[in-house]
Amino acid sequence: MLKKYFTNKVVSLVLFSLFLVLNLKYIVECFFTVFLNSGFNADEYYMKILYSISDFSFERFSSTPSQPYVFLSSVVNFFLDDNKMATRFVSLFSCFVLLVYLFRKTNLTNDSTLEKIFQFVFLFCLTLIGSQCFVGTSDFFQWVLIIISFQIILKTFDLNNKSSLFQILTGGMLLGLAICVRPTTLVILFTFIISLILFYKGHFFRNKSIYLMGIVSIVVVCLVNLYPLTTQQQLVLDAKEIPKSTGTSWFEMNYLMAKKWDANEIPRTQWLSHLDVIKFKKENPEAFIPKNYLDLLVHEPKLYSKQMIRMFAMANYSNFRYMFLFFPLLFLIFINRNTIIFKQRIQQFLEDDRLIDFKNHKVILLTHFLSIISFSFLAIKLFETRWVFPTMILCLVYSLQYLNYFKKEVRFLVYNISFILGILFFIKNSI
Repeated sequence: MLKKYFTNKVVSLVLFSLFLVLNLKYIVECFFTVFLNSGFNADEYYMKILYSISDFSFERFSSTPSQPYVFLSSVVNFFLDDNKMATRFVSLFSCFVLLVYLFRKTNLTNDSTLEKIFQFVFLFCLTLIGSQCFVGTSDFFQWVLIIISFQIILKTFDLNNKSSLFQILTGGMLLGLAICVRPTTLVILFTFIISLILFYKGHFFRNKSIYLMGIVSIVVVCLVNLYPLTTQQQLVLDAKEIPKSTGTSWFEMNYLMAKKWDANEIPRTQWLSHLDVIKFKKENPEAFIPKNYLDLLVHEPKLYSKQMIRMFAMANYSNFRYMFLFFPLLFLIFINRNTIIFKQRIQQFLEDDRLIDFKNHKVILLTHFLSIISFSFLAIKLFETRWVFPTMILCLVYSLQYLNYFKKEVRFLVYNISFILGILFFIKNSI
C-alpha cells in the first residue's frame, strides 16, 4: 500500500508542487535579501578592485586578481555605474548560462515531459540553493567554467562521439580561465585527473586531446598573467592573504578559529579577524601557533584529525541536503547491474552505446569525494560547500541520467522521496 502511494503520479504532482513552491519562496527571498542587499554580502570585495573600462590597460587587467571575473564585472559596471551590482549581475548571468547549458546539453530523461520537468527542477533548485548566484563573488563564474570544461574533457573519452578541435580548444581555454578566476580550481582539477587515470588507465595517457587541452589552458593562464610574469616572475592568483607586515597570516587566523571552536570558547557562527590573532599573540606570547599544515599535523594531530572528520561529515550532510535521494542513488553504479530494478539486464547494458556515461559517473563521483577530502585537509577551520559545488552539480546531472535506466516505479519512488526530503529540510530550517 505504501509503495503504491510513493509511486503514484498524482502524489508526485502534489509533492512536486509543494517542493517547488518552497524552493521558489526561498529563491525569491534570497533575491531580495542577497542580490538586492543594500549592504554587503560575505566576501564581496571584488567591487573594490574594479577598474574603468574607458581607461583600460593590459597592465591593470593582468595585475588584478581573478582577471576574467573582474574584467567582466568592470564591463558591466561601465553600463550600470554600480560596482556592487555589477559583480552580482555577472554571478546571476553566469547562473542563467549554466542552467541553459545544462538544459540543452544534458540528456535528462527519455520521452516523459513530466519527468523532464521534475529533473530540471531538481537541477534548477540545486544550482540556486546556495544563493551564490546572487552574491558578487567569482564563485559561480568559476563553477560554469569548470562544469563545461570537465564535460568537454569527459567527452574526449567517448570513442563513438569524438570532440571537435574547436571543442577541445574551447575546453582548454575555459579551464585556463577557471584557474585564473579562482586557484581552488587546481584542487578540483587534480582530483579529476586522478579519477580519470584510475578509471581510464592507459586510455588517459593515450588521449591526445588531454595534452592539447592542458597546453591550451597553460597558455591561457600565462597570457592572462603576462604582465606580472614578465615584470615580477609570478602569477597573480585570487588567494586570500593578510599582509606580512601585520605579523600574522590567513593560516594562523584559521587555526585560532578552529582551536577556539573546538574548545567551545566561541560559537561556530563567530569568525575571528587578523586583529584577534594579533591580540591573542600579545596576550599569550608562549602559546603555540603553527606556521603551516605540516607544523599543525606534527604538533596537534588530534585537532587536525577532528577538524577533518567534522568537515568531511559536514560535506556529506550537504550532499544529502542538496541532492536528496539522488546522492546515495549514484553509489549503485558500483553494484552489479543484473537486477530487477533496472529496465534492462546486464547484457543489454553492455551493448548500450551510452555505457561511456557509466564510467563518467564513477569519475565524477570519485572526483567529488577526493575534492571533499582535499578541501577538508586544507581548510582547517570550516568546510564551505561552495568549494565543491561544481562536482556536486555534475553528480546530480549524472545521477539523473543514471536514473533513466531504472524502472518507472523506481524512478517515481526516487522523485517522491526526494520531494519529501526537500520539504522536510525546508520545514526544519524554518523552525
